[in-house]
Amino acid sequence: MQMTNTGPDPVTVKAKLAYVRAAVAHTCPGVWGRGVELTVAPGKTVVSPLAECTVAKLPATAFQAKAWVITSSDYSWGYREMSQTIHVQPDGRTALWADES
Repeated sequence: MQMTNTGPDPVTVKAKLAYVRAAVAHTCPGVWGRGVELTVAPGKTVVSPLAECTVAKLPATAFQAKAWVITSSDYSWGYREMSQTIHVQPDGRTALWADES
């Protein structure tokens, strides 16, 4: 997940990650799956660590990232964003986005 603060002031948010594989949602392990609070400085970008939510590749399987970002004072994870679906091919290396297949 990539979060960019385009405003003039620091912004504190809560974020969490999950993923969807073959139409089944899975929570990421650790703090990024439960929700982490962080501050993004003005004009800066924060990217979630790649190792925080990894999944073993399966041949010919579709994956989709699911992310929530809410204000630090919110209590509900209501709004979320979904990435494009990516299709992992049988060779385990070639990945096609859904709109490219």
